Amino acid sequence: MKYICACLNSDGGIVKLKNQHWNKAIGKDLDDWYNDLEKQLFDDSSKFIQLEGKYNDEILFLRISPLNYVFSVDMYLYFPRNTDIVSVRYNQAIDILRTHDKSGSLTELPAVGGDFEYQKKLSTLSESDRIQFKEIKSSKVPSKFSSMINKYISAFCNHKGGRILFGIEDKEFKVVGVQLTELDKESITRIMYAKMDKTMKWGCDSKSYVYGIHWSIDFRPVKIPDDIKLNIPEGASLEVIIVSVCRYPGGVFTDTPNAYYIREEDRTIQQFTFQDWKTKMISSHKGIPFTQGCGEILQTSVDNTNKTVHQTKRGVLNMTEILSDTASNVSVLKDLIESGSLSSDKQKRSRGTEVLQEENCEIFQVPSNLFEHHVTHNYKRTRNDTILQNMLENHNCVTVKGYIGTGKSQLALNYGLSMKKDNNLVWKFDCSNIRELWRSTAYLLKELQYKIKDTGNKKDDILSMAKTINECIEKNHRRLHIFIFEDVVGDSRNTIETFINVYLAKRGNMKVIATSSLSVTEIELEIVGFSEEEAIEFIGAIKASDAEREELVKTFSCNPLGLKIALRYIKHCQISVGAFLGKLSLPKGALEIENSQAISQRCELKPLFQSLHLILSDIHKTNPSILQRILLMQFLGSDNIPVIMLENVHLNFGSSILKEGGICNSSSDTIDDVISTLKQYSFARVSGIDDTRILHTHSAILLAIKNYTYETVESNYTNVADILKALLWTVVCLMHKDNRMKEDLARHTDLLPYAESILNHTHTLLGNTEVAKTKLFMDISFSVPLLYVSDIVGYTYDSNEMFHFGEAYFKIAESYFMKMMELSIPLTCPAAEDIQIKAKKTAPQLYRKMINIYKQNKNMLNTVGQWYILKRCRPEEELKMIKNRLQRAGTSFIGKLRNEQDLNLLQENELAVPKEKIGLFFFFEVAISFLYSYGRRVFYTMPLDSRHNSYILHISDHLSNIVHEIYPKWKMVHHLLTKRSGTIQLALLEKSHMPQIDLENLQLIANKCLLALEEKNTYFLFGIVFLETEHDKFNKVTWLKQLIRCYKIMLRKAKDETKRKEITHQGQEYVNHLETLIKAFEHTSAFPSLLLCIGEFYQCIRDFQSAKTTFKKLFPQLTQAEQKVKTRKHDRKSYIYYLQCLLSEPKDTTSEQIESEACKEIEMLVPVCYKYLINHKELDELEELLFMSEQDSLMKHEQRACFVYLKSRLSHLQNGGLDEDVYTRHVMEITELLDKYSKMPLNHKESGLGDMEIKLSDLRKKHNS
Repeated sequence: MKYICACLNSDGGIVKLKNQHWNKAIGKDLDDWYNDLEKQLFDDSSKFIQLEGKYNDEILFLRISPLNYVFSVDMYLYFPRNTDIVSVRYNQAIDILRTHDKSGSLTELPAVGGDFEYQKKLSTLSESDRIQFKEIKSSKVPSKFSSMINKYISAFCNHKGGRILFGIEDKEFKVVGVQLTELDKESITRIMYAKMDKTMKWGCDSKSYVYGIHWSIDFRPVKIPDDIKLNIPEGASLEVIIVSVCRYPGGVFTDTPNAYYIREEDRTIQQFTFQDWKTKMISSHKGIPFTQGCGEILQTSVDNTNKTVHQTKRGVLNMTEILSDTASNVSVLKDLIESGSLSSDKQKRSRGTEVLQEENCEIFQVPSNLFEHHVTHNYKRTRNDTILQNMLENHNCVTVKGYIGTGKSQLALNYGLSMKKDNNLVWKFDCSNIRELWRSTAYLLKELQYKIKDTGNKKDDILSMAKTINECIEKNHRRLHIFIFEDVVGDSRNTIETFINVYLAKRGNMKVIATSSLSVTEIELEIVGFSEEEAIEFIGAIKASDAEREELVKTFSCNPLGLKIALRYIKHCQISVGAFLGKLSLPKGALEIENSQAISQRCELKPLFQSLHLILSDIHKTNPSILQRILLMQFLGSDNIPVIMLENVHLNFGSSILKEGGICNSSSDTIDDVISTLKQYSFARVSGIDDTRILHTHSAILLAIKNYTYETVESNYTNVADILKALLWTVVCLMHKDNRMKEDLARHTDLLPYAESILNHTHTLLGNTEVAKTKLFMDISFSVPLLYVSDIVGYTYDSNEMFHFGEAYFKIAESYFMKMMELSIPLTCPAAEDIQIKAKKTAPQLYRKMINIYKQNKNMLNTVGQWYILKRCRPEEELKMIKNRLQRAGTSFIGKLRNEQDLNLLQENELAVPKEKIGLFFFFEVAISFLYSYGRRVFYTMPLDSRHNSYILHISDHLSNIVHEIYPKWKMVHHLLTKRSGTIQLALLEKSHMPQIDLENLQLIANKCLLALEEKNTYFLFGIVFLETEHDKFNKVTWLKQLIRCYKIMLRKAKDETKRKEITHQGQEYVNHLETLIKAFEHTSAFPSLLLCIGEFYQCIRDFQSAKTTFKKLFPQLTQAEQKVKTRKHDRKSYIYYLQCLLSEPKDTTSEQIESEACKEIEMLVPVCYKYLINHKELDELEELLFMSEQDSLMKHEQRACFVYLKSRLSHLQNGGLDEDVYTRHVMEITELLDKYSKMPLNHKESGLGDMEIKLSDLRKKHNS
């Protein structure tokens, strides 16, 4: 056929055949032979080929005329039908060659979903021109696969694309599976790459057929029912192989078409190159089909005695001559093989294993088991690629470190693929366990032509093989070798470290990358996955709002694997992002999603949360106490966690039974062990030092911890309550109400979000059932810290002037207090005159109720009280005071309070209440502290002209009096606070309309303040010494502030000039005294209120220069970038009071210079003042100051202040950027102010009123348009 084809495609010719059995043949033998020949030719072939000779002639001739078309022995081009694959006919081949549209994609192919169960018929799939089923019964699966796959690739690529499922019986569509080992899978994958890269011929000139986009190979597990027993060898599994290919233009061939011609130069037979064949096919086509198809190659032999004359092997003729016509019509013998064999120009195509070896030698000149499909097609080229490349230029071994799913392997494999292009040896080792590491290592040696013997000791075998690999690398020193140790775990880490350090690390021609959550090599690159921008881009295909995408990215901490799982589940289940996040937030939601069919059937999607679950389980087994601290992290509401939150957790509080009657020691593990464990598994990184250390973890890790808690730990409310109880006590230990120092307030503010999160989780828990709530509140070790933490959170918010949030938590604390005490206290009193009576009546009732609770829980309260004394986070000043007291008593202790011996030392020196009373004082201090803070808040936030708001404050005062009367030796600090900042201060508020604000009562209050200044008492907080009034300067300046306020009010009440001078003189002495002390308090949170008090007194005595100097010290020194930061109340007040001084000062003098200077300062001050006061209630005070004057005339500087203020407001309106409601409100306010301005005693022709009204009107028109 080769020679017939050459003559047909050239100028014609004669093929001379020698009949070796001419003397034995009969006529039928020749007819049969010629009929077989015609079947391999084309319609009307007799017009071009004539047989000359008889069956008994020794020589036969085929006289061949030339064709105007290309004849091919075999085009190797196929097309699918519903049940099989057929060769393409001529016209169809031309159509395929002429297609130039875009290629298809895998997404266009029929979906193959659901599980595969052994011997079960497929109900959702059947064979078609896009789906084909095949069995593989051979024991040599890769060889059989290789021999079968080519035609299917060609057929589906030339049609609409399709999937071939190996392991499905093609008659009844039963699942039978294919037994595969990991080596089989690797071999089959290599075969597919070889087919797509080298074997298949692509008609399109610019072939770009990419794994993951245009083709894929997948291995799906087959479930075996329990009642069926199969003998599957160890290390093998039953699976279905799914090969998917998409449509591709221009034709896809299994080989170069088998077509020949006679070259004119030397009259030799030549095979068309693929490009020449394609060009000639298209150019010579006339639209006439003349071939019956390509069929099998003619295997011919002329036998004149029997019917075996035509049974030969492909490409072999028993006798053949080629005679070509020449110019002289002389037949020229070109080749005569008397032996019955003819050497072919084309290399023989072997079958089975031989094909694998041949193709491997051609394609993989250097062994590699790394292919394009190992890197996802949507892999992001992140900043880490360059970093890794630079690190490997300077180091031989690098660990790419990170927690599961962050893209460690993708980063390493992408580097390996880039290096493989330079014909380097690139090999990846599966390090998920010792067995897989052994297989990967053995596979490499097999590729290097070494025989492997399994001794049974995998670790020793690996190191022995490593030695051999090292020797091989040494021989091949000119080539670079890249080894990738993928997913190194604890089981394999030691072996791999030896492998690397002993054999690989020092080789100049070696680069080693290990991917792990553990540390494997000295040099590490830690990655956390996508950047936020990359993650948003990655999930861009899903339909969702920007907020939903951001929430999804945040939930998975930009983890690539997590986002892949999310994308797959959202698309497959056709749910919204919101619904997905809702399911994910359920206690076991993440694990249920991963176990769903949508995710579990995708082998490329490793189980993120199940893998994290295994790590947590491993920690649980090795060190349960460390796991306990890790489990706490899920309730802190952030992925940036202060180390002190975990360090100060008392794990015994997290048990259902808290030991009583003594101090419970925590477990032996240290926070450093916890940090080490978290870093070991890449669960967190750490910044800062000592008490400022922060754990930076990931939302996905916290979600995994939550799932582990509910999957492994008993999921009833008690266990979660125990965890939350431990965290509540941690907050009690770390946060308190002593915010005198700015750093203390800053620390409490930093801890505020974590305390809030704990309270929110607790509130959710309590909302589950009324039974749970009642049971938990019966546990005093739960209800007490819950009340105290709610109180602290509300108090801290108020300290930061975030009163709305403070109110919410005080309300929560109030409900917890009522629940714990089983009583109800009215917030207000029906009549003002009944306040004291009702407060005195309520306080003893409350005291008796608390005593009963204390008696029932005495041991428990004593235990937690002792623990609190030793574990409380104390400021240095407080520790210093304790040390000084001990030194005066002739003893001392080193460092902080640590153990029961330190507590005994304090009690021996009367610096702590007796052990048997610690619980009592702790319990009452919590209650009085709450009532005092809540009472003050109610007093200051309700209208000041009502006395009803002081009811709770009076209750706290009377309750502290009762405790003080019973235990006078152990004065509680809140007894002092209720006197100083509570009831006494009621009289110092001028707008409160209290009856005692006449001069006589004010003098009595001043005397009490003077006595307090001279007091020499010790006060206790939660049972331990807290304050020594004789030595505590802070206490003194606070009483001085109260005293000065008292004198300020007395000045305003005094009518007699002599009395005013006396009050002024006395008040000035106390101001001078306070000014000598105040320098030591510049870095305290009390400093602004002290300055404000001094400034107000100077303003009251009309010493405006001293007042302005004092107020100016409070002006915030903000940079331009910080001007949007919320200013503090005292800072805002300082502007109001300074402006009051500025407006009042010129009135006390007739100096035009002072008024002129005031005008200049007003020009600068008023716009700044407006900017800082906007959106604060102090803005109303400013407007009242400027526009509520009832004078008959205004001075120039007063008029200027009003004008500049109105101008500032109009400018703010003109700048735009305001919401519609805010804009409307501003317009209404400015309109009202302009109306008030118009009624002032001014010359409005010069006041600028008209221009401002026109400007406001223009702004409104512009806004409306």
